[in-house]
Amino acid sequence: MNVRWFFLLILLFSCTAQTPKQKESPPGRLQLPNPKAGIVHKRINCRADTAFSYALYLPKAIENLPEAEKAFPVIFFFDAHKRGALPVEKYAKLAETYGFVLAGSNNSANGQQPTAMKQAVSMMLSDVEKRFRIDKKRMATAGFSGGARVAAGVALFQDKGITAVIGCAAGFPQINTRFNTSFNYLGMVGDKDFNYLEMVNLDLALDQTPIHHYLLVFDGKHDWPPAEVMREGFEFLAFEAMKRDPKLKDESLIETFLSRNDSIKKVAYETNDL
Repeated sequence: MNVRWFFLLILLFSCTAQTPKQKESPPGRLQLPNPKAGIVHKRINCRADTAFSYALYLPKAIENLPEAEKAFPVIFFFDAHKRGALPVEKYAKLAETYGFVLAGSNNSANGQQPTAMKQAVSMMLSDVEKRFRIDKKRMATAGFSGGARVAAGVALFQDKGITAVIGCAAGFPQINTRFNTSFNYLGMVGDKDFNYLEMVNLDLALDQTPIHHYLLVFDGKHDWPPAEVMREGFEFLAFEAMKRDPKLKDESLIETFLSRNDSIKKVAYETNDL
């Protein structure tokens, strides 16, 4: 893992204010019990156009809170081959642990024309926003391979309010115009991935921009990261939210992160990997 990832904790410790009781959010729209929480729905048709659909996971906690508090962060996933259910199924347990809504596009794929890609993105984001009570200040995108370029492109070029991007196994799309820099970026790549050098070079290039960024390298090839690796991605999103809003500070999550990484460092030291 890139050493700079641990520097994120330094900023967290600056959030010393005690967490006050959060104000209740105004009631919103939530379609329960259909679709139900706690299970992966492989196809939710967009109401505006049923030619577009997405996979969906709602954490069980969304059913157990008062209506006024049912606002959850969301991750919009983009696969390279229209496999929206793949990342949603793969990371559903993490969504349950960290309290995220997951939505994976069944239409976004490599080789699409820009207009088709933008329509697929807009249809899913708009449908999720209208049908479910999501926290619009905590919307993130994530993608694999060509889908990683889509995920980054949404934050770079489209006014969708995306605050963070997790790019897996590929970097940014071609940039030939002005672009947004008000989001955070976590790159994830296997050390045997053929796009490894691209991700390393992107990490270096982002040093010249205002985008807060980190690179996480894991033992793997060209694929969606294993769930145990993506856990770092969910924590990245949680920590970035804490930095923006001290009321979201979660001492238990920070302690768990520190304990796990202390164990990792101890094992690495004992095996001379440091």
